[in-house]
Amino acid sequence: MKFGKRDKSIVDALFLLALFGVFLISALFIVLFGAKIYKNTVKSSDESFIQRTCYTYISEKIRQNDNSNGVKIDTSGANSIITLSKTVNNKDYLTYLYCDEGFLKEYTTTAGNPLNKQSGNKIIELDKMQATECNKNLYKFSLEGSGINTSFYVSVTSDLGGALNE
Repeated sequence: MKFGKRDKSIVDALFLLALFGVFLISALFIVLFGAKIYKNTVKSSDESFIQRTCYTYISEKIRQNDNSNGVKIDTSGANSIITLSKTVNNKDYLTYLYCDEGFLKEYTTTAGNPLNKQSGNKIIELDKMQATECNKNLYKFSLEGSGINTSFYVSVTSDLGGALNE
C-alpha cells in the first residue's frame, strides 16, 4: 500500500482556526458566567454577614445586661438609643448603642456624663435602628442600611415573670 501525501488546503486551515475560535469563545463565556455567579455569591454573603453581625451585636449587648435590669431603650427619636448600665468596682458606667453618621456606634462613659455621639466607636455601617416596645420587656428592632433591611425581637430581661401577659 502506498500512502501518498495529501496536499493541505486552505479549508483545513480554516477549519482548525474556526475550531480554535469556538473553543476560545466557549472558554470566555464560561469564565464570564462563573465570575458573575461568584460576584453575586460574594454580594449575598456580605449582606448576610452585615445583617447577622448587627443582629447579634445588639442582642448580645442587651443580653449581657439583662440580669442587672440595666437596659433602657429610648424609642422617641428617628433612631433609637440603647442605654446599658453596669457597676464595676462600685463605679457606675453607661454604654450607649446608637446610629450616627451612617454607622452603628458604641459609646461608654461614667454615669452622669451625657452621650457624646461624635466620640462613639464605629461598629458597622448602619443608617437606621428603630426599636418598638411590644410589651414591658420585649422590643422589636428594625435595621436599615446598605445591604440591610431586617427586623428582629429581643427580650430585655430573661426573667419575664408574666410580663408577656400584661
